[in-house]
Amino acid sequence: INFMNLATARSAGRAKEVGIRKTVGATKRRLITQFLLESVLLSIISTALAIIVLWLSLPYLNQMTGKSIGIEYIFSGNALISIAVIMVLVGVLAGSYPAFYLTSFQPGMVLKGSLSKGAKGSWIRSTLVVFQFAISISLIVSTMIIYKQLKLVQAQNLGYDKENILIIDNTRVLGDNKQAFKNKLNAMSGVKEASITNYVPPHVYSNSVFFPDGVKEDGILFYQVNCDHDYQNTIGFNMYSGRFFSEDFPSDSSAVVINRKGMEELGWASHEGHRIAEPERDGSLLYHDVVGVVEDFNFSSLHNEIEPLIFMLADWGGLISVRLEAGNVNNMISDIEEAWKEMAPGEPFDYSFLDQNFDAMFESEQQLGDIFVIFTSLAIFIACLGLFGLASYTVERRTSEIGVRKVFGASEKRVLGMISWEFMMLMIIAFVIATPIVIYLMSDWL
Repeated sequence: INFMNLATARSAGRAKEVGIRKTVGATKRRLITQFLLESVLLSIISTALAIIVLWLSLPYLNQMTGKSIGIEYIFSGNALISIAVIMVLVGVLAGSYPAFYLTSFQPGMVLKGSLSKGAKGSWIRSTLVVFQFAISISLIVSTMIIYKQLKLVQAQNLGYDKENILIIDNTRVLGDNKQAFKNKLNAMSGVKEASITNYVPPHVYSNSVFFPDGVKEDGILFYQVNCDHDYQNTIGFNMYSGRFFSEDFPSDSSAVVINRKGMEELGWASHEGHRIAEPERDGSLLYHDVVGVVEDFNFSSLHNEIEPLIFMLADWGGLISVRLEAGNVNNMISDIEEAWKEMAPGEPFDYSFLDQNFDAMFESEQQLGDIFVIFTSLAIFIACLGLFGLASYTVERRTSEIGVRKVFGASEKRVLGMISWEFMMLMIIAFVIATPIVIYLMSDWL
């Protein structure tokens, strides 16, 4: 776009060349070919420079995105063909408008000097400037939105305390010693609570259909967590009504706890006196008493709305979540690992922290934000560079007009405002165009 704008803005400089060539017999087709070849040649040189820049910047790009792309990929067959096509396409597209524009001059008008030398620009040039800055503004605003979203994620109240929760994976290898291992963890200093489960936030994936009060119609899809009695205290979410599972109630083996969203989806004002039914393989319904409702909390990505969630009492899950006291976490992990080696000799001790798992879900957004910053900076720089060139040439062509205005008393501020206003109008139009584009593209991502 910069090339097209500056080439047409400086058209007066090549007008005589075109007029003379036409006078001595050059056809319009030959002149168009000449200008297109000049543009393609610049594109070839630019591509060579781009590959050098890519080679130098690739290690930083890989580090930023977590990828391992090698420069040898660029020299593979398909990549070379793609680069060649892009190179020629960019050259032809960039050179097409200047080529047709410059070759449209009439030789007689050019050689007589009657060709306008003004560079205020046509509507096409203004349209290109607006298009270029609409892209830049869209990138700027999108980058701001991404970083505000990441800041919101970090400060968002999830409905539970994600700090200092250790997740021990693959605990199924403990077999019958799983409960004994959990008891051993609870006896350690620095361990507040431990719980056996199959899922922990933000990775709750399993779901099933349940029916209100056993009516086998209008089923509700619930995400499902199987856990023991200590899950609530370990994860740290709150109760809305009723209670969580308790060892004081043996009947809890067939009871369930749901979240507030689930109760709303079921159409209940309260959980009391209600049952929920789970379909069996033979088509029958298995009834569960609802003993409590938990406050809604984010058990999956913040990109998703909170869905109905159901808890069922079970101790066969493959995870053990451990809430640690704040302090010397490394020593606590060492003690837990020693206990693991005693109970599961030869088995790897795989663990993670819940807050790290949560942050990892938004790692791609963080990488996207970093990439947006880089490309937005490049887009702004390139757009401003083109606008600077166009504005400078405009001022150069209007030197006489500016001189006359200053002779008649116009101040530098007034002259600057007059010239700047033309480009400011283009920026305002670009902003108006970019606004609905950003709203459309970013609204689903929020």
